[in-house]
Amino acid sequence: MVEIKNLNKWFGKNHILKNINLDVNKGEVVVMLGPSGSGKSTLLRCINRLEPVNSGEIRVGDDLITDPKINIFEARKKIGVVFQHFNLFPHLSVLKNVTIGCTEVLKMSTEKADKIAKQLLERVGIGEKISSYPSEISGGQKQRVAIARALAMQPEVMMFDEPTSALDPEMIEEVLNVIKDLAKEDRTMILVTHEIGFAREAADRTIFIDSGEIIEQASPKEFFSNPKTARAQAFLNKVL
Repeated sequence: MVEIKNLNKWFGKNHILKNINLDVNKGEVVVMLGPSGSGKSTLLRCINRLEPVNSGEIRVGDDLITDPKINIFEARKKIGVVFQHFNLFPHLSVLKNVTIGCTEVLKMSTEKADKIAKQLLERVGIGEKISSYPSEISGGQKQRVAIARALAMQPEVMMFDEPTSALDPEMIEEVLNVIKDLAKEDRTMILVTHEIGFAREAADRTIFIDSGEIIEQASPKEFFSNPKTARAQAFLNKVL
């Protein structure tokens, strides 16, 4: 579903991503771990071309994302993204935050978009908040709205960029529970997170990134019980 070949990304003189090669299979849940500043979030942003790449290829489904001629707005319809800070529209209700992409981008009827949004908001546990505004709900609820909004676009790939990092500790679990449920549904998902327990429980594969390179990848059981590299061992000694 996602194929990355020899990807390089520079910010000025800083080589942020170094010859990244990664395949993500259909229905696979991949969790990326690593220290802050290692390039994890930049890699996600390159996958849907929020960041341009300097060299290499990224393919999502049949779309060559790195092709300069691609209609990136059409390609992004296949890629759902949930960010750290929700990015909800403050002047729109919870319901409208979820439906706006359906009506404006997918050109769906208001009636159909409302039906889908209500079902998704019920599913993420905040169906009673459809008339509320972002300022009236908690951080955990805002993130669940953001998840519902991404799902409403019916993406082929879901990406999560540290979805719990901006939340108070008591709100983290409610968001992780929603993502765990999604992970059981044969969805293709790529997550950047510092939640080690989630990575152990929900991931099919763990990718460890440091200094812009994939240092190690393995099943969660193998990675957490028997990391192969000294760098991964040092990281796990600090976070476990």
